[in-house]
Amino acid sequence: LTELNVSYCDLTPQSCVSMFKALKHNSSLKKLDIYGTKFDQEALADMLSCNQSLTELDIRGCDCQPKALAIGLLHNTTLTKVTVWFREKDSIMAALEDLRREERHAQQPDPEV
Repeated sequence: LTELNVSYCDLTPQSCVSMFKALKHNSSLKKLDIYGTKFDQEALADMLSCNQSLTELDIRGCDCQPKALAIGLLHNTTLTKVTVWFREKDSIMAALEDLRREERHAQQPDPEV
């Protein structure tokens, strides 16, 4: 299975948590379309942080919080396409930049030590 489309399938938030847990270490799925699905955003972020095969993700209409998505994207190295509503793009990119800045700051040595 390389593509999974569960858009508007009336999945419960708990079933999405189970799906995200299964996808966390999945190595074959390349494209996930969850358009219009309500889910636990921490579970999505956790999956995205670990998954190393997913290249495309469609989360339009999911009311995903920018910071939750940015946390998942911060350490993901395989996603090349994330589809969101146009109005969400800037806030997601800003959240991702904030997290990158925080991470760089945390890695700098403390000058008073």
